Amino acid sequence: MEPYYSDDETGELVSNAPTYSRPAYEFQMSKLRELVTLYKEKLNDVEKIRTEQPCHPRAMAVEYQSYERAVGILELVTTSNQDLNKVLTVFTYLISEIKIAREYIDCNVVIGLNFYGEGKMQADQMPEGEAELMMGQMMPFFSEVFESLSYVNSLVVNLVTQLHSLYYKKQPKNHDLYGNLFKYVHLNSAFDALGKMLGGLAMIDSVVDDNQNLVNHWDLYKRMMQFAKNDPAKYGITDKLERQLRKCLLFLDKSILSGNCLQACLSHKGYEAAISSNKELQNEFLNYFKVKIDKLTNSIESQYEWQESKIVVDVICLYFLYRKLYPKDFDKKLFKSVWSLIKKAPVVCVTGQVIIYPHELIMKIAPAPKSVAVEPKDPEQYIRAYMQKSDDNLDKSMQTWLSKFSLWSSRMQSFLNSSTSLPETQVQKLQDSRGKLLLQGLLLAYQIQNYIQVNTALHERNGVPFKANFIPLLMQAIELIKAINSTLERKQEIIALYLGSIIRLIFKDAIKPYDMIRDKLGAKPSGVGLDIISIYKLVNELGSGCLNSIRSDLLKLCNEIVDIKSILKENEKSLVEDGLWKFEILVEYQSNLKNSTDCSFIYWIQQLNTHFLKYIYDEPANVHRLRYLYMALEDSAKQMLLCRHVEDANDIKQNYIKDRENELVEMVIMPLARAIESDLRLHIHSLYITGIEKQNPFQSSNLSWFLDSQPMVFCEKVIDIKRKIEMYLDETFYNMTALNLNDWRTYEEMRSLARQKYKLNLSEVHLPSKHLDQGMDLLDITKKLPNFVNKFKYNLHSQFFIEATEGDEKHVALVSYMHITNSLRTHGLGLINTTINTSYRLLAKKFQIFSQFLYDDHVYSQLVKDRKFFENNREALNQMYSYDRAENFLREVKKLGVFDKNLTLIDKFRILITQIGNTLGLIRMIKTAGLNLTATRTQFIPNTQNIPNITELAEKFSDGTKSAASSLEDIMESLTKNFTADTDYFKILVTTFQGVLNTNEASHLKLFHMIIPTLTISYVESMLTAKDKLTKKKAVDMYFTDDGFAVGLAYILRILEQESLFDSLHWFDSVETKFAQEEEKLTVIKASEEMQKMQNMSLKKISVFRVEFELLKYCFLGARIFFSNT
Repeated sequence: MEPYYSDDETGELVSNAPTYSRPAYEFQMSKLRELVTLYKEKLNDVEKIRTEQPCHPRAMAVEYQSYERAVGILELVTTSNQDLNKVLTVFTYLISEIKIAREYIDCNVVIGLNFYGEGKMQADQMPEGEAELMMGQMMPFFSEVFESLSYVNSLVVNLVTQLHSLYYKKQPKNHDLYGNLFKYVHLNSAFDALGKMLGGLAMIDSVVDDNQNLVNHWDLYKRMMQFAKNDPAKYGITDKLERQLRKCLLFLDKSILSGNCLQACLSHKGYEAAISSNKELQNEFLNYFKVKIDKLTNSIESQYEWQESKIVVDVICLYFLYRKLYPKDFDKKLFKSVWSLIKKAPVVCVTGQVIIYPHELIMKIAPAPKSVAVEPKDPEQYIRAYMQKSDDNLDKSMQTWLSKFSLWSSRMQSFLNSSTSLPETQVQKLQDSRGKLLLQGLLLAYQIQNYIQVNTALHERNGVPFKANFIPLLMQAIELIKAINSTLERKQEIIALYLGSIIRLIFKDAIKPYDMIRDKLGAKPSGVGLDIISIYKLVNELGSGCLNSIRSDLLKLCNEIVDIKSILKENEKSLVEDGLWKFEILVEYQSNLKNSTDCSFIYWIQQLNTHFLKYIYDEPANVHRLRYLYMALEDSAKQMLLCRHVEDANDIKQNYIKDRENELVEMVIMPLARAIESDLRLHIHSLYITGIEKQNPFQSSNLSWFLDSQPMVFCEKVIDIKRKIEMYLDETFYNMTALNLNDWRTYEEMRSLARQKYKLNLSEVHLPSKHLDQGMDLLDITKKLPNFVNKFKYNLHSQFFIEATEGDEKHVALVSYMHITNSLRTHGLGLINTTINTSYRLLAKKFQIFSQFLYDDHVYSQLVKDRKFFENNREALNQMYSYDRAENFLREVKKLGVFDKNLTLIDKFRILITQIGNTLGLIRMIKTAGLNLTATRTQFIPNTQNIPNITELAEKFSDGTKSAASSLEDIMESLTKNFTADTDYFKILVTTFQGVLNTNEASHLKLFHMIIPTLTISYVESMLTAKDKLTKKKAVDMYFTDDGFAVGLAYILRILEQESLFDSLHWFDSVETKFAQEEEKLTVIKASEEMQKMQNMSLKKISVFRVEFELLKYCFLGARIFFSNT
């Protein structure tokens, strides 16, 4: 019976086992051993659990978006004070519009300008006119941006004018909003929106200044437009259109493309002159700067930092506006306060690697007099020190982030998985915990992102190399960002379900202190109290509807009005501000999640990708980080769709995806595949080959980490490292086996070892494994064709090649047309053309040697003598070439020298002709094999002459059936075509070489027919010698057929068109006459018994020669039939 633990975690082991007679300690020890064994098994099961999510592209995703139908700002603002309604409506509208405009700048304008020129070649390699075309593609985009900037400028002017009207003591008596209420109210949210809008303009300027391609190409485009100005008709435009276009380009040149968007807004003529004398508004500016700078100083680099470092630029740009509105009132203390922000944020990232140095921005637009002492005095030195400090603290920061992430991740699993029914108080507590977890995840992701982006941008801008430990730490940081994103996306369905109630709970907690304000004002408030009560009611009404971004903006304005004369205590005020801060972040949860986990900046440091991949390959245990790296790279791919300098931005995205995939293949997958292949090869070779040491597994890296990793998704494509390696090994093993079929067993063992050692599922090669019915492979024959035609002997009638023995061989190879058929079945009919082309090249080389032999003076002079002798004695010789004359030629040639194996020049020439004939014999066998293969396949086609249109018959069926029908029709058409094809390869080869050998330059070949008698004698002698060796052991060059000689003679005679000349020699008749005369002489002579034996031997020899000549004659006549129609 199984033991169990008590409820108390520290309780003792309790057993319900029966009592045994053996001692108690033995019983307890046995139970303890069982427990330890069970515990180990459970630990092993836990280790085998996959922590990674299954890989599949997300078909759909759930997102939380607040939606309120047909409810505008006018319907939301319903206080009893109409003037107050107007103020809240106007400022809420302007703040909301500024948010939309800033989002357009951040998500479209900045990215579109920053990506200009990407995906194109370098400027020095770009073809002429390409830059102007790219800039032309950008014109619609520039037009959109220009219109947006005009609207932005109007928003800024409108908001400043509204603030001027509100914070102005000279107002109508019945509508004195300032004196009655706003004298004590600070609308900091309006100033936040104003700074946010100006900060967006500064970011556009910084991106334009950073993109040198954009600036250079714009200069080229302006230069090109000068040509249009001089001759508008040439470019298809009128003078009026040309002037309008030039005016538009001038506007662009003075604003966007000169990096003066911020300056243009600050210099706008819409600001009222009376603003410079409005001290009330000036005091509001000063109060805002004081409060905001203190808040930023306390928030940046704290655990609650949320985009404060980027707000620094907004505050500085708002300071520029203040200096513009009040140029005469320079405040030294305020300047120092603004300058002090550099200590907290010396660098602000805009997008990618584009950064803003706040000190440079201040010195450019609103510098202070030289007499003003600021701290830090040397911003550049401070930035270098800041960068050094960031590098030194990166390791420590990483440990902090890891601990925070581990705690957050574990809590996410528990809090977001709870679905049991709970009491209301516990439900509120659980929702509050969930809200805090969502905020913690967003804050942690943003802080890591900002730290890494600023650090990498500083190194890139200043040309400072990274430290040795930076690469793994940077990878770890990106991993954390994307792990947070993955965790939140994985829980997206639950978050979308609960987020609405979480936001509502935060809203209720944030406005709880308002209940105390109502109690303080009493039952019958008057004056300002009535306005506060109206705001209180409005806030409660806001909470009854859909909580969205507009209600959040309106709620912030209401909070700033409620806190009149600091009616709230400090703790109550901080409680409200904290609640509204949480509320504002979670109301825009989806966009905040996207922005805080965005790692698109990694695109601009692509050189680090190679370091990342190299690090992962060198450290296989970190392969799980690869999926997070490619999740980060995917962020850049999404932004590439905003490129406007090309016709189709998707092309740039696809090229980027392809480059990243190729990079992974080159840096990780291919080296890994080759390492696995080498490991398998060495392992197998070490078993069979002496001298190869076995590998020590403790000295080699564990490659299984890569193979055990889950596939990953990159831009909707699944990248499976294991599958790619399997495909590589499948292809390699197939190709290597096809190249040398003798190694098939080795690769089968390597395949089996890969399955056992690496759990790789490799496909079967399905190549011939040297079975008897397979024989030699045609691919091998083609590769070694010169050796084949030299070593193998051809049989004309049975169509096979047989190997000439080397002496020690117990077996000889034989190649029939059925073997060729099997090879074609394996490799396809395309191998026929490959072999024919190889044969042609071989024949060309052989004919060069053939021509050189007949050009030799010794040979040519003897042939001239023989032809003259035959022509002069034709009648005496009875029109038959003399056998003795041919024998004499053979003897004369032997006097010139003998080569290896006692071969003469005539023997060498005969072998050359035999090799030519063997080549043609192989071509004949290939054609026969091809017809045999197609005939076997076409037997399943009922009628090869009338194939029905299967595609038309399948029109009414599904697309899959149509596709199958089309494929079947193509296959049947191909088979029928191959079966009925009548390509005469012999005719092609004859025609080809006739054009070369039947020329005046080859006149020495005209006497070839005169050497044939001598060649035939040499052939018969060699055949008789080879057949005689068949009865001997370990004989060299023994064979019983060599019909390649006859085929070669017939082929050459047809090329040289000398058949009739050879027939005029009546050579075979002469041979028969010679042998008949010899027999007659021997039979007439009467001799002794011993002489009789010698006569019998001579007669037998003559008989053997006669038979061999007759065989040659019949083969020769049969071979001539092949070329009769050529």
